Order: sequence, then C-alpha cells, then structure tokens
Amino acid sequence: MSATLNSGAASIADPLSAVGFALDESVLQQAHELALKSQRPIITELQILTGIDPRQLVRSLAQIFDLDAMETVDMLGLVPAFDLFPLSRALQRHCVLLREADGRLIGVLSDPFDSDLQTSLDTFAKCPLRYCLALQSD
Repeated sequence: MSATLNSGAASIADPLSAVGFALDESVLQQAHELALKSQRPIITELQILTGIDPRQLVRSLAQIFDLDAMETVDMLGLVPAFDLFPLSRALQRHCVLLREADGRLIGVLSDPFDSDLQTSLDTFAKCPLRYCLALQSD
C-alpha cells in the first residue's frame, strides 16, 4: 500500500474512534488486498469493508494523511484552475486544481492511496500545492 502524501502524515496505525470503527493498519491492509483482487480503488473497498458513511470516511482518511477534508461548499468558494489542469482531465482523474483568492493552488484528491493523482497535479501546477481530500462525487 502506498501512502505517498508526505505532509507530516500521522501513523495509519492510530485507530480513529470517532468513526466507531478502528481504521487501523489491518483494516487498510485488508482493503488493499481486496482492491488488488477486485481492481477497485482502496477507498471503495474501505467503504464496503467498514460501512462507514462516505463523508466520514473521507474525513477519517484526511485525518490519517494529515490533509484537510473539503466538501462541495468549500470548493464553490474557490476558482478552478482549468488553465493549468483542464476540466476533461479533472473529470477523468477525479481530482482538481483550485485557486485561492491570493492565487495559491489547492490540489483536491478523491483517493489518497492513488499516488498518480498527486503526481499528475504536481506536474501541471509546477508550484507547491496544498492538498485536500474530497469525495469523488464532490
């Protein structure tokens, strides 16, 4: 399992009691193994395995990876950077670059386990990004 987001992430072995289900290393490993068999994303397997509400799962994973969780209402207050990362690519990759009012960029990921998402956003942004995690549907 590759957890590449390197923003001072907390240990994934720390259980998150707030979700009522220990999202610990063994659960993450089990989801990873299921994802290899099913060819579905780890985050999808975690949802199926744990039954955690998708928004709560995103918040929990954001906490594990030391990211902010972002919802649609948060994204609406920012400007899409489609000049850097086109809408067609954002839809295909399930991630987006957004601009804050001061011009800083935010990379919004839908799957913290997919290292290609972060690499793709880094490549197009060509500057440091703050990363957030959101539901794919947001």
